Amino acid sequence: MYDPFETDLSLQFLLKLVDNFGCEKFGILGGWATYFITNNVYREATGREYLKSRDIDVFISANPKFVEKFKNSIRKTGFSPGGYPFRYTLLVDRRSKKIITEKNSRSLPLFDLFYVDLDVYSSKKTVLSNWVDKVIEEIFKGKKRIVFVEGRRILIPSEELLLQLKINSYTGRGEQYKRLKDACDIYSLLFYSDLKKKWDAIRNKNTLDAIKKIATSEDVAYIAEYMFGDRYVEGLIRRNFEKFIK
Repeated sequence: MYDPFETDLSLQFLLKLVDNFGCEKFGILGGWATYFITNNVYREATGREYLKSRDIDVFISANPKFVEKFKNSIRKTGFSPGGYPFRYTLLVDRRSKKIITEKNSRSLPLFDLFYVDLDVYSSKKTVLSNWVDKVIEEIFKGKKRIVFVEGRRILIPSEELLLQLKINSYTGRGEQYKRLKDACDIYSLLFYSDLKKKWDAIRNKNTLDAIKKIATSEDVAYIAEYMFGDRYVEGLIRRNFEKFIK
């Protein structure tokens, strides 16, 4: 779905953030969290690696001292305000894999540039521009899990909360390619994580409405293509969604 060069570089920057901030007041959301949760089961079932992510979604504690530390650190790294109030962007020269400034990027053709988007979430407004979502507070209160990636402990939401966040993201998306990635992530969480054992607990109106929306849309064809490399499994995917809805 995404260029492996870009997803591998995105993971490198994600791990650097983990090295800088640990896992007490900082964690990973979005596509990378889905990858960390589902990849092993998905790979055993399909023989394929699950879809990696290009963007980095993180959540942070609203503790003022930590927010200040986080703000100063990402700016020092080279992240600058992006197209949304909660987004920060890093410019990378694809040839050298080095971070470059906006000024230096002007002399390079667009195909030599890679933009790493960092979306920042917290439970309330902070001195750093961030997306406010009360769900983040639930993570820090205990609805979380720790995954180990290349020897690092990484804090992520519980499967239930991650699904909730993914559904909220999917239903509010304007950008098609990101909506399609959300649809894949929702399918992966439902069928390649422990959520499969907890369907009764997560079957609320919001979840059911979102699943029905995906199951009756053309997005299923893209799930078939991106996750399985075969559009002929579209019918199977729709039937799997229907099992959840019933």
